Order: sequence, then C-alpha cells, then structure tokens
Amino acid sequence: MRERKECPTVPYLTTTESYRVIEEWLEENCAGEWGMGLEDMDDALAQKSFKIMFAI
Repeated sequence: MRERKECPTVPYLTTTESYRVIEEWLEENCAGEWGMGLEDMDDALAQKSFKIMFAI
C-alpha cells in the first residue's frame, strides 16, 4: 500500500488525461480534503485545464 502524502496547492493543471485519471491519482496520493473542477477544454476535447483545491 502506498503511503499518503500532503500535496502542495496546485491552482491549475493542464493535461490530456481524463478527469477520472487525475481524480484517482489525487485519491491515492493526497491526504486531507481536496476538490477539483474543469476550468477549460480545447475545441478537440482533448486538452483540459483543471482547478485543484486543497484544504491543507
């Protein structure tokens, strides 16, 4: 089992990964409360920008 670590605040993440891939990574690697939301997406629906918020 992987040890959980506190995450630094990352206001935005731009990636071609799916929402679920990012959410799963955050669940496995971040302690405390966090949330994320889709901020922007390109016309091809490939590149997305997520806003990630951490309580800690």
